[in-house]
Amino acid sequence: MPNDTQIEALKVPPHSIEAEQSVLGGLLLDNGAADRIADFLSGD
Repeated sequence: MPNDTQIEALKVPPHSIEAEQSVLGGLLLDNGAADRIADFLSGD
């Protein structure tokens, strides 16, 4: 049975620094991109 520390580690949302940097870089190159993809994004 997992302990509390292991359970807390699983509660961290998925993240990727490289993916975030790529998205931000793309938005810097094309400001209109955010408007085109906004409908596909969610706050989850």
